Amino acid sequence: MLVTVIIPCHNQGQFLDQSLKSVFLQTYKCWECLIIDDGSTDNTQHIAEKWTKKDHRFYFYRTTNQGVSNARNFGLSKAKGEWIQFLDADDYLFPSKLSHSIQVYQNDHTINFIATNFRHFTSDVKVTTPPFCFFNNDYLSFEKMLFEWNATFSLPIHTVILKKSLIGTTLFPIGLTAQEDWFFWVAIFKKECVPYLIDEPLVLYRSHLKSRTKSKSIVPDQLKVYDLFRQLLTQQEHFQLSVVLMERYLNKHAFLNDKIREIKKLKLFPSWL
Repeated sequence: MLVTVIIPCHNQGQFLDQSLKSVFLQTYKCWECLIIDDGSTDNTQHIAEKWTKKDHRFYFYRTTNQGVSNARNFGLSKAKGEWIQFLDADDYLFPSKLSHSIQVYQNDHTINFIATNFRHFTSDVKVTTPPFCFFNNDYLSFEKMLFEWNATFSLPIHTVILKKSLIGTTLFPIGLTAQEDWFFWVAIFKKECVPYLIDEPLVLYRSHLKSRTKSKSIVPDQLKVYDLFRQLLTQQEHFQLSVVLMERYLNKHAFLNDKIREIKKLKLFPSWL
């Protein structure tokens, strides 16, 4: 079974070599790796082409800078694999990540979504720290993804490998710098998703000041995703999410008062709000 690893990269050449090496060292050998250069102006192309010359399983594509969602969607359009493994250019897969995951599927062919736990690192993959959250099987559900994202947990995208057939026509929303993965996972779990958790840290999440989640507030993008959910969710699900978000953010972010008033006009909140 072919696994397609999709790596978007925008000006992260300083980390890309380490991430690509982690793909190269996979004990599972049936993979292709698509490096999507999202209009970088650093040495990303040089690093990528070094690996395409080293191993024919690496492929390099260059696009204009349209953001990480567009880059991942482009990768999906080029993917030949039965399974999809996303990997950001600054993160890292342990050598057994793909082999452990495929073994799970070989033991049960109904499974189409396989997650693992993770740890943090800064530069040395041998020096790691505990993650910001630990997963358990209870988190792998539509309700948890929708209502507890960023409150109880979030799921770094490279912790997951999933069937391309499960993804289908689902795409990452364009124009977001964060929270695009929240929408994507909710959309996936709204389908016939059969998840499995490997309770081992098989990936590393890099902590650095230039990461997207640390470079700016993610609240504006959370509101944009909320608007996208209008099209995806039932009215009842949307109502429940509205209440959850209001309770979670209203006291912390005063500017959300305007958003709450807008939602109330749509009569998605009860009259006492």
